[in-house]
Amino acid sequence: MGRRTRAPACNVATVVAMLVLALCVSRPATADAAIDIQYTCTPAPADCSGWHHTPVTVTWSINPRPEEGSVIISGCGSQTVASDTAATLVWCEASFGSDVLRRTRMVAVDMTPPSVTGAEPARAADANGWYRQAVTVGFRGADALSGIASCTSTSYAGPDSATAAVLGTCTDTAGNVSAPATFTLPYDATAPSITEAVAARKPDHDGWYTHPVRWTFSATDALSGVDQCPTVLAAPFSSSAAAPFAGSCSDRAGNVASRTFSLAYDAVPPTAPRVQVDARDHAIRLLVSAAADTTRLRISRSPGLRSAKRSTLYTGRPAGFTDRRLANGRRYRYVITAFDQAGNVSRRRVNATPGPRLLSPPGGASVNAPPRFEWTPVRSAGYYNVQLYRGHRKVLSAWPSSAHLQLRAQWSFAGRSHRLQPGRYRWYVWPGRGSRSERRFGPRLGTRSFVVTG
Repeated sequence: MGRRTRAPACNVATVVAMLVLALCVSRPATADAAIDIQYTCTPAPADCSGWHHTPVTVTWSINPRPEEGSVIISGCGSQTVASDTAATLVWCEASFGSDVLRRTRMVAVDMTPPSVTGAEPARAADANGWYRQAVTVGFRGADALSGIASCTSTSYAGPDSATAAVLGTCTDTAGNVSAPATFTLPYDATAPSITEAVAARKPDHDGWYTHPVRWTFSATDALSGVDQCPTVLAAPFSSSAAAPFAGSCSDRAGNVASRTFSLAYDAVPPTAPRVQVDARDHAIRLLVSAAADTTRLRISRSPGLRSAKRSTLYTGRPAGFTDRRLANGRRYRYVITAFDQAGNVSRRRVNATPGPRLLSPPGGASVNAPPRFEWTPVRSAGYYNVQLYRGHRKVLSAWPSSAHLQLRAQWSFAGRSHRLQPGRYRWYVWPGRGSRSERRFGPRLGTRSFVVTG
């Protein structure tokens, strides 16, 4: 039972307030009065006070009893009030000798239940006339006789219904209860169901998005209906094959549902590859180190093949690549493009000029043991001339047939014995063609210096 409210008093209720024990005694002014009249009301209370909602029987008792003496009575039989009345007077009169006594009682009976005249929610609807949270409905009523004592206030919190029924009653002052009345209201506490997310455009590359994409959502709602599903611009912070993004929809009752979807998203290009250039005789060797997320490389060159301005030389997995049949002394520009799985790209540009050259030891190196001289092979060379200087003095001239020479700790040159001593040295290499006696040498491959430290 909900909270009970006191209805305002009516004019009839004012009459009820005046129903108190009314005793009218009429007797001569004699000193020997000895008659007494009492009454009892059934049902209780015995003094007949207040309102009754069932018939009331008033029973009189007289002392002395009529059969015990010459007591004369009038109107003193059991009296029943069985109809609605605001104030019905019942009475009993007795005389005993010269003593006359008259007693009266007012009886109020209301057997008619009140009626419910209306109801009102304690607050406004949550959204669009719909309730989605518990609401209390207070009822009001009317009663023609004893007046309204209270009406119920009933809280409703489900189940969902477009015509949710809230029952209430009113009680009058006599205790009669009205028939239940029904107040209907629209109630929906269930969020909609999001069924689908649709992208505004197709993926950028092979099922992957590389730029923010706007999504729209579809939903269903079984009762109040879908109100809105705002669009969402998905731009995940991290790259993932299942990057999450969320959408929401609301129904007309104000219930909100959210759901998480995922998309393949990668807006970060791979790290630009590292490239080591090895220039050789009529060739360029490119050693490429690519990032872990690189799935494909493309190597292009300017100038290109067959007089083209630019040509693609290689497409495939990251690996080393050698570009052959190049013109020595000509400068070539290579662009190494790295692709990830989403199609993002990064590039590294390097320049290289092919031609034979000295390789080891590197220029300015410090050594504490006899070094190994190495240089790029020259295809037309049958031998090489290696010359070594300490300061301005030549201390070695050797004729290896391969593109390397291991220096010893001691050697002979020009009839003298030499050994490797601390100091600065410089070495030179020339390719030779034909026989040594022809003394036909190509352009010098280069010169480098090194320092012996011990």
